[in-house]
Amino acid sequence: MVSVDFKQYVKHVLPNEWFASWPQESLRAGAMAAKGYGWYQVNRGGKWPSLGADVMDSQCDQVYNPAVSYASTDKAVDETWNQRMTRDDYIHVAFYRAGTRDDGASYDNDIMYQWGTEYWARQGMTWNWMLQHYYDNIDISATTDANLRLSAGPAVSSATPTWGEPFRASFHRSQLRHADDAAQRAVREAARTRRRERGPRRR
Repeated sequence: MVSVDFKQYVKHVLPNEWFASWPQESLRAGAMAAKGYGWYQVNRGGKWPSLGADVMDSQCDQVYNPAVSYASTDKAVDETWNQRMTRDDYIHVAFYRAGTRDDGASYDNDIMYQWGTEYWARQGMTWNWMLQHYYDNIDISATTDANLRLSAGPAVSSATPTWGEPFRASFHRSQLRHADDAAQRAVREAARTRRRERGPRRR
C-alpha cells in the first residue's frame, strides 16, 4: 500500500482515463470526475478496507500511473482544484465510462461518458455544463483548501479529510505489471539494438 498526495493522485489518474490531446473543457470535466470519485472513496473510509486502501490503481477504480503526466491534464486539474461537486451537500461519487465517439447522450443513468465530454467540448460546451448534463441534481461551487470538509453521505462515520492530506492508494498486481512491462520493453529494445549493430544475418 502506497500513500500519495491527493492532488498528485488526480494528476496521474486523469491522463490515464482521458486523452491528453482532447479539448481543455473535456479534460476539466474529467478532472472533476476523477477528483470526485477519489474523494468520495477517501471520505467513506476507503473502498478496500480489508487491504487498508482507499482505491486500487487499476480499472477496479481509476487507473493511476505516476509515470504518466501531461501539461494539458495537469492544467485541467489545477484549474478545477478549488471546485467541488456535491449532491444534497455531500461529495458526489462521479462514475464515468468510455461511451461512444460522437455520442453526447446522457442516457439518464447518472454516469458521465468520456467520449461524450470530447464531443460536447467540440460543440463549445463548458466543463460545468457537462457535469450538469451527465449527473442529476448536483451543485458545483467554489471553495478553498481551508473548508474542504464534507462527508460522503449520511451513513458515513469515518473522519473526513481535507484536500492536501495524504491519499491512500493500493498498488498491487497492476503496479507490478507496470514495472514488468517497462522491464520487458527495455529488454526488447536492447535486443533490437544488438541486432542492428550486428547487421543483416548472412545466409
